[in-house]
Amino acid sequence: MSFDLAKLEAHLTSRSYIEGYTPSQADVHVFKALSGVPDAAKSPHAFRWYNHIKSYSSEFDSLAGSSNAGEAFTVAAAPAEEEEVDLFGSDEEDDAEAERVKAQRVAAYNAKKANKPKTIAKSVVTLEVKPWDDETDMKALEESVRSIKQEGLVWGASKLVAIGYGIKKLQITLVVEDELVSLDELQEKIAEFEDYVQSSDIAAMQSTPYHVRAAKYALPCGFDRLRWAARRYPIARSAYNYETLHIGNTMLNPVHSPYEGGVQTLSRDQCRRAKSALTKNHQHVTLEPNSLYILTQPLLNGAFHWAFMLTDAQNVATMHHWMEQERGPHAEAYHMHNIAGGVNKLRNAPVLGYFKIDGYVPIDLPLFTRLCQNTFPSGYTTVSQNRAHSLSCRTWITAVLTTLKKQGYLNREDMPEEVERLVKARSAEFDVTYTNDFFWQRPYWTVVTSV
Repeated sequence: MSFDLAKLEAHLTSRSYIEGYTPSQADVHVFKALSGVPDAAKSPHAFRWYNHIKSYSSEFDSLAGSSNAGEAFTVAAAPAEEEEVDLFGSDEEDDAEAERVKAQRVAAYNAKKANKPKTIAKSVVTLEVKPWDDETDMKALEESVRSIKQEGLVWGASKLVAIGYGIKKLQITLVVEDELVSLDELQEKIAEFEDYVQSSDIAAMQSTPYHVRAAKYALPCGFDRLRWAARRYPIARSAYNYETLHIGNTMLNPVHSPYEGGVQTLSRDQCRRAKSALTKNHQHVTLEPNSLYILTQPLLNGAFHWAFMLTDAQNVATMHHWMEQERGPHAEAYHMHNIAGGVNKLRNAPVLGYFKIDGYVPIDLPLFTRLCQNTFPSGYTTVSQNRAHSLSCRTWITAVLTTLKKQGYLNREDMPEEVERLVKARSAEFDVTYTNDFFWQRPYWTVVTSV
């Protein structure tokens, strides 16, 4: 009995399990058929799946389903060939004629297939390019953007849209052939015009029906397109509409800031939303007091936004993250937000998961804020420069954890880089589930776990 690891890797590229959306006997069958742990470099998806299924080892016998789907990845050894005795002889002339007819039919099929026009997948994209300030030469900015020429790229109409304070952004339409043009690479080229361009964003995107059909069969290009759509329009299709945060058995307190003092009571609008939530998709997320969590959210470029969620004994939660800012000398900086209590209506991408940091020693909010502020105290003037110097929300999270460990506020044997690896791997797994839920128009429920 041999095992087809390449087939398993291809299967798990767009799936979390062998069959369905929960572990089953099919996963157990494939897990036991493997001779060892798959190579993380050669088979990253199989490696991720193996470690995930391994955590269910004690529950293998109780998992539902059958092993039929898992048998597709095992190949039975070829039986030993037995010497055949031809008692009646063979008609070699008939065999030759059959081969000739077969060859003619194959040639005719290939010729017909070659003449069939190939479907070219195209996308219509609306791109927004933001300048530095109101003194930026917008005409020169547009000319710089349009100077980018490559096969499969056609620039269309454009207009200037007011942002505020006299600043306008360029909104330009383009048509791209998906196999020839990478939007990520295109945005990197636009970012090179540093004298004019502060940042660029994809505001809208429409694809040919080919991608919808491809997504149903989990083709790589179709799944990537579906994942982009799930991140671009999360609330419209499948994500839950309302979220209530709890700390322990108590609902999160309303807005509370130690710097402002006092507690703001629920407004009339918050009460109305709470009542409305009873008839809508509504998730209750329970966090533990005096704890530190890492939360991840999906981004349009396929990566994740990383942030800290800090809870205290008074049922107060604050979010801390390294993020892009509209104004200021630096493109990105540290920000702290108070999390409103009660029922919150979600407008942005949902949280894929809350990851509680084991070994965290609780400290007060002012001290934690100072530690966060002193990590990456200053960045660069553009996001691309920050990335070139390894400054991002993910590396900022790891740097803060390193500082906590050095000062004795994180008691665990492994290094913060291992925490980063675990969160990244689990987030990728949750992202696949979120994208599948989006496609089938099911609510995605945020996962609360620990690392």
